[in-house]
Amino acid sequence: MDAAERRPIRLEVTPEAAARAAVEARGRALILQYRELQPGGCCAAGAMVRLVWRSLADASADPDLVPAGDAGGVPLFCHHVVARFAAEHPVRIGLRRFGPWRWLAIQADRDPAMWSFFGDGPFGGRDSSCAPER
Repeated sequence: MDAAERRPIRLEVTPEAAARAAVEARGRALILQYRELQPGGCCAAGAMVRLVWRSLADASADPDLVPAGDAGGVPLFCHHVVARFAAEHPVRIGLRRFGPWRWLAIQADRDPAMWSFFGDGPFGGRDSSCAPER
């Protein structure tokens, strides 16, 4: 499947989050990382999606990551499972606050536990229209 056939990713970055990402980046890319939780390795018990920083070279070379635009000039990538989810449901990166602390956070219209259904397990797979070519 070529890039023209892939569904667009519905990923929004708030202006506050884009400004924060630009300050924190230090030459790195922002990644929406996905991981299925598999206690005992037999079946998926849920999913974890989080924001992490990685070097641009590492992010570009990772076959599981899909380019997803930028956040305040910072390259943004997401795992192919997150890309598949974001093609179906809006996903937003925003800035959360608690007292003096501020951090980047992911928000979606569906519970992240549902994201495991878009994964590599029995209910998902790499046949996604957003999955990177292998």
